[in-house]
Amino acid sequence: MNSEELAGGAETRQRVDRWIEESQYLLGRIIPGILEDRERLRGRAEAAENACEQLGLEASNLRREVSELHLEIQGLRSELAEIGRTAGAVIEHLTQSIHPISELHQKLQRNNLLDAKPYLAAAG
Repeated sequence: MNSEELAGGAETRQRVDRWIEESQYLLGRIIPGILEDRERLRGRAEAAENACEQLGLEASNLRREVSELHLEIQGLRSELAEIGRTAGAVIEHLTQSIHPISELHQKLQRNNLLDAKPYLAAAG
């Protein structure tokens, strides 16, 4: 080997050594940052999964509560319908009861017996 080849080989060796040193320096700075980012993102992902599970449980509970409320509403509607039917029957009964009383009132008025009420009370 001649001196030029030796000088070129030494220069190449120095460049490779510098490249290795620079790479080690950069990797020494970059890798810890990447690992920190990875851990931070893993923590965020776990927190998001936990929040998602919690929201899923809450949604399930709310669906169950809504179903229970629907059943309660159906029961209340049935009760309300029964109250309506009962009120209708009472009103019908009262209407039927008023008719004979109204007829009696009209007969008493025709016979002027309503005006005699104070006299009847005094006689009795």
